[in-house]
Amino acid sequence: MSYADDYNWNTKQWDPATPMILDVLALQYIYGKNMDTNAGDSTFSLSQTNTYLTIWDSSGNDNVSAAGSTVDWQIELPNIRVSTLVDTKVGIAFPKAEISLPSPKSLYWLSGDIENASGGSGNDTITGNDANNIIRGGAGVDILDGGSGFDTAMFAGKSSGYYLIENATSPLIVVPRTTNTRLRDGTDILDNIEQVLFDGDGVSKPASATTNKAFGLSYIASNPDLIKFFGTNVDAGVEHYIQSGINEGRTVTFDGLRYIASNPDLIKFFGTDADAGAAHYIQSGINEGRTTTFDGLRYIASNPDLIKFFGTDADAGAAHFVQSGVNEGRTTTFDGLRYIASNPDLIQFFGTDADAGAAHYIQFGINEGRTTTFDGLRYIAANTDLIRFFGTDANAGVKHYIQSGINEGRTSTFDANFYLAKIVT
Repeated sequence: MSYADDYNWNTKQWDPATPMILDVLALQYIYGKNMDTNAGDSTFSLSQTNTYLTIWDSSGNDNVSAAGSTVDWQIELPNIRVSTLVDTKVGIAFPKAEISLPSPKSLYWLSGDIENASGGSGNDTITGNDANNIIRGGAGVDILDGGSGFDTAMFAGKSSGYYLIENATSPLIVVPRTTNTRLRDGTDILDNIEQVLFDGDGVSKPASATTNKAFGLSYIASNPDLIKFFGTNVDAGVEHYIQSGINEGRTVTFDGLRYIASNPDLIKFFGTDADAGAAHYIQSGINEGRTTTFDGLRYIASNPDLIKFFGTDADAGAAHFVQSGVNEGRTTTFDGLRYIASNPDLIQFFGTDADAGAAHYIQFGINEGRTTTFDGLRYIAANTDLIRFFGTDANAGVKHYIQSGINEGRTSTFDANFYLAKIVT
């Protein structure tokens, strides 16, 4: 049989690109299942192709993946037997935005032995089957339902980079805690999931392990408009996020450990108790005008002897400062933005992402002998047309060089000694 539209008789843009699911089931009934097709470990990538396709997988450890896609996907792994004559189970995948159309433009029939699924950067809904599924939501706000079996939700970062929360009526919700984890994983709502696994450190947790207190305090502290209503009421904070905050796009950005490190007078009272730090900010710090400026990544990069112990673990850096560094007189001097500007080959990769610059120095730059030499103030002085825009804002000068100046052929050639000598004479 053929679905090729050689004469362009079909006025629609989407055509079956393979035999459809009922065709496959009919062929399996007549000739038996082809157990050589996709017999190994296979990954089936989803994209908006404006075609209909059927995927048949006979065995192996397989994954249906929307990684790289920016649209919202509905993925249902094979779990329904649609024929009394053949025991092949069937699932489906399609862009969620197309569900309102008379028929979707892109559609995948999933059939056979497929156990795992991965979302993209959209708000995906993924449903497992009776196998022991491994499901990755990816970025976006995803709904992951494992179905029956012992199912695992997997996340890219370290276990310390996420909150696990729930209330009396909601399923478990996993919320990224750090900037790094927010870039790789969004907020995922888990149902019928037995285990949560973190790639970053290999830690697994039962899907019943919650961090409601830590989340509730940090969530309220991250959203000052909630402080006057909830104070340090952890349950109210968790409830608000589940009922409203998740749909409002609210995030958790407050870090109690960084707050303590940013305010050394609190160290002797709270040590590394991040929850106590968040509570202090809610109860007192916000009204005292306290801020959070400490950067664990920059601290590690500023103290190279710590690199071999902590790598890019910013939390470990903050904890070290609180426990030891402040008494040792250690400071934070490394500037990721200046580091990038000092090494122009990094600009195309990191732009003005100072954290990425600090991470690069820790992971590679220190061993490559890279240094930080760029001076934003000298750059502005050397390019007098920038003075009226930036004045003495050295940081703005560094950003301008990275974003524009390097491509304009600008340099930082201002000679302060020569300038002073001219003034004196």
